[in-house]
Amino acid sequence: NSKTLRNYNKFIKKETVFKAVELLRSVKIESRLFFIIGFPEETREDVLNTFDFANKLKPDIFQMCILVPFPGTKLRERYERDYAFQDENWDSYLGFCPEYAPTITPFIPKKELVTLFYQGYRGFFLNPKNIIKNLAKTLSNLGLKKGVEDIIKKAQFIYHINRASLK
Repeated sequence: NSKTLRNYNKFIKKETVFKAVELLRSVKIESRLFFIIGFPEETREDVLNTFDFANKLKPDIFQMCILVPFPGTKLRERYERDYAFQDENWDSYLGFCPEYAPTITPFIPKKELVTLFYQGYRGFFLNPKNIIKNLAKTLSNLGLKKGVEDIIKKAQFIYHINRASLK
């Protein structure tokens, strides 16, 4: 989301990201893209636009987490100042486990943000083209036995995110 990027002094343009991914693809280098959702100023539409952007990029690897305001950061200072945030439980500082991520989104209730998180993963990983590409790559890189083991682990992950997103 361009607005969020500007708010956090990340002056990268979407066009630049598209060009970078295309360049990687043209020289057969895997693209690994990482997205963060759950910034305080984000709306549901902003998060959905992030997912749309990620799907248009067609990365080889897609990862995402929910924003975590770590101690000692400007973001944490903002959370403490603007939202009286005081979570000191380090066990909850897991952006990849959205149920536990200690974040505050005034425009998106936490439960909805968690649902959106799983929806984003489901949208990427359940895309038939991504499934086929991932299966072929896994078998090619790992061989049949290890490839099948890896595919089972990925299927379990997809099952988990699919179940979680339907709650």
